[in-house]
Amino acid sequence: MIPLFLGAVAIGIVRFWQTGQLKFALIPIAVIPFWMMLRRQTPRDGMRVSTIQSTPGAVVLLWFVAASLVSMAFLFALDIYVFGHPFRAPLKPYHAALFAPPFVIMLTGGFWADRIAKAQKTSPSQPDDDEHSP
Repeated sequence: MIPLFLGAVAIGIVRFWQTGQLKFALIPIAVIPFWMMLRRQTPRDGMRVSTIQSTPGAVVLLWFVAASLVSMAFLFALDIYVFGHPFRAPLKPYHAALFAPPFVIMLTGGFWADRIAKAQKTSPSQPDDDEHSP
């Protein structure tokens, strides 16, 4: 929570300096309820957290999300440099088709990860590798 609090302090200082309004200096106070909620919900002994590899479908989902981000960056570059559409200009109707593939990739990844997770739940239990990890 310290990085979040320090980030809120930095944002509050910058916004106060830009606008001169004192209400922005109070932004860090908004972090305190989140800290209190997490502090109350976390046991003193900590919580057991599974690794990303032990979560069925998570690695596949991350690969699809990465592919979606790369394809979106490529399509932005294509739109700006090939089609000549400025980045901050309003969208045109052709953008609906141009920017659809990253969303299709992401939804496909979510569907596939869900199928992997469901298949893992229906298969017989296998020994956890988490017991041997530090």
